[in-house]
Amino acid sequence: MSVVLRASIITPEAREVADLLGFTITECDESSPVTASVPASVPADKTESQRIRETIIAQLPEGQFTESLVAQLMEKVMKEKQSLEQGAMQPSFKSVTGKGGIKVIDGSSVKFGRFDGAEPHCVGLT
Repeated sequence: MSVVLRASIITPEAREVADLLGFTITECDESSPVTASVPASVPADKTESQRIRETIIAQLPEGQFTESLVAQLMEKVMKEKQSLEQGAMQPSFKSVTGKGGIKVIDGSSVKFGRFDGAEPHCVGLT
């Protein structure tokens, strides 16, 4: 993504988020043509699936697995990962946002989760 320096303010946090999403921010003058670049998320998916595959193969007994077994395990891991991502995107409460932008949350609808950093003794409400 190209931006004109005089017309845009890019915070350090915005740069970090752009890096995480695979975007490259190019600063240019007003006279330079603005071009959009393709996000680098496609190769990132390949490297992630390759990393998952290598992890699965490392945990299986050497020489005692088939390609179909690895494919089944990879499919299972990808499904679990996708369901976790979808579950994380759903809010754990009911809310209504008014015209003025004030958000009202129904306290009886709040569902608490586990605090991941408290292993092995879970802290939090479940």
